[in-house]
Amino acid sequence: MEQDAVLPMVSFEHYMLADDRQNYPMCFFLRLEVEGTFDEKKFAESVANLRNLHPLLYSTVVGSRKGRTRRIAWSLARDAFPFISWYADQIPGLGGKPPYIDLDRELGFRIYLRRVNTVTEMICQFHHACVDGKGALRFLEDLFAHYHASTQGE
Repeated sequence: MEQDAVLPMVSFEHYMLADDRQNYPMCFFLRLEVEGTFDEKKFAESVANLRNLHPLLYSTVVGSRKGRTRRIAWSLARDAFPFISWYADQIPGLGGKPPYIDLDRELGFRIYLRRVNTVTEMICQFHHACVDGKGALRFLEDLFAHYHASTQGE
């Protein structure tokens, strides 16, 4: 995975990373129901194209979470593709313990989608070291705007 260090980590991000545990991940979820269905290819392209607008969500951690904050950085994972899963039935594994996002090796968000007739259920998992609730909503706003433009030929 090609990477470039882009941003130093700030204290709050380090706190969220340092307090992150397999059994108690520092993640939160947003659940949406969207009228209609998505074109999977255009949706995936839209998610991938947000890399420059939301760099922390597309970065991994360089340095030890046990070390000093000034020795930890975010590294933009240029060729990593975001986790997007499509399901025909129930979305597995989200009823109990939340899936763990390892920021040393993967991007700070996941998107799970399920089609139910004319509705798409969308569950987004975000790591709190990368984004807060307001930032996650802004990410989704940008995602839907980009997707809309890609499907309208704009």
